[in-house]
Amino acid sequence: MKALLAAMHPRRLPFFVNSIRKIDYMDVALAKNYPLVDAQNVIIKFFLSHDYDILIFTSDDTEIPSKAPLQILTDMEALGHDIITGWSNCREKGFDANITLNTIPQIDAQKDHAVWYHQYHFLSLNELQKLLKLGKYMVPVWFVGWSLTAMTRKVVEKWKPRGWYFQHTEPFHYVHEGKKGCWCSSDLWFSWLMWKNGFSKYADLRVFVPHHPPFQGKTNQQRASMLMVGKEPSKLEVITTKK
Repeated sequence: MKALLAAMHPRRLPFFVNSIRKIDYMDVALAKNYPLVDAQNVIIKFFLSHDYDILIFTSDDTEIPSKAPLQILTDMEALGHDIITGWSNCREKGFDANITLNTIPQIDAQKDHAVWYHQYHFLSLNELQKLLKLGKYMVPVWFVGWSLTAMTRKVVEKWKPRGWYFQHTEPFHYVHEGKKGCWCSSDLWFSWLMWKNGFSKYADLRVFVPHHPPFQGKTNQQRASMLMVGKEPSKLEVITTKK
């Protein structure tokens, strides 16, 4: 299988940049300086216009272990699942992983509205360790949080990016229903959309992808100032493996 590792890249976070440079065994695409939904659309278009079989998608607030994308690709080849993800810590000093074993309660009724942290029922790190001790490293999940989320071509074809809800605050990247704002929780939208399309999702609990949320504790204005969107030209940078 031929895989593309791709990331939304609106920031210049050294831990991400340094880790991505070590991935020399598969092609890498960085959607630099695009707003969230645009970045995902650019990556999808590039993926579908080339002969890739697997898209491994992530965000640029992660620190990617050098062999983690290879493990996810190996899982995809061996098991034949349509979606397999790794996992990350939700918060810098938190006790939850960014995956859920079950559907968020009453999720359909909450479409276009913010879903709060406690409503997700994230898998706790203690629960995760118990599963690993039992030898259960590949588990079915409902929510995936962009921690090296791999998907087959037929999944990519069904992915129509947007956020779960629209927030009328900075950064003002989009206009929705006549108001400026930004899309939020695109990972929740993806998880819900693929659920509606009948795709099963799995997580490899052996694949930990450190998450360093740069926005945690920041105001909306501070968050917007960290983004390079509109400050530098938008472009898709593709790094082709030589191996």
